[in-house]
Amino acid sequence: MDIRFVHAAWRTYPKLPYHNFDHAMKTIEVAHGLADTWDPFVSRVQLDIVDLALLFHDVIYVPTAPDNEERSANFAREMHDVDGSRALGERVASLIMITTDHSRDPDDLEACLVSDADMSSLCAPPEEFEAYSRAIDAEYLPHLEAHDIDPSVYWAGRKRFLVGELALAEAGKLFFFPERLDERHTQACENLERALSGSSCA
Repeated sequence: MDIRFVHAAWRTYPKLPYHNFDHAMKTIEVAHGLADTWDPFVSRVQLDIVDLALLFHDVIYVPTAPDNEERSANFAREMHDVDGSRALGERVASLIMITTDHSRDPDDLEACLVSDADMSSLCAPPEEFEAYSRAIDAEYLPHLEAHDIDPSVYWAGRKRFLVGELALAEAGKLFFFPERLDERHTQACENLERALSGSSCA
């Protein structure tokens, strides 16, 4: 990956508890782990595109803002325009936009990797999932308080998110990349059920 892109992302990412540069690098690690285990002959072109999409997918992030993905996609697009690789920038931007609602073509390997890597915290080991949950709370609650928004708004939204993701996991439709698909859905169900039964949004 072009070090200029990595440096630009590192300089731009917000210093938030979860949506930060470390999160981007973790999703890249997850994507490579899935791809390399499933098929060690996945082309470097595919993984390079996935790397770029994940590197930039949350580079612009403001809690509660409705256009984080769009602004992040535009940032990636502009970086590639400057670099003279406009077609690649458009593809990277389109993959970033998938993280808005994670709707993707199951036959699009790159889209599946980007989406699954971005959602990988949901199927992480229990202690990692708990750390993710605490980080999300720490990211959103102070933001709401600073804007005089009742925290019940956050808890209600968080519950809707968890319920929706649990329904997808139970139906086997939360993740699409073939590697360890059943295992990841099972772990996600356990994590999400535990979160719904024991958290403030229950």
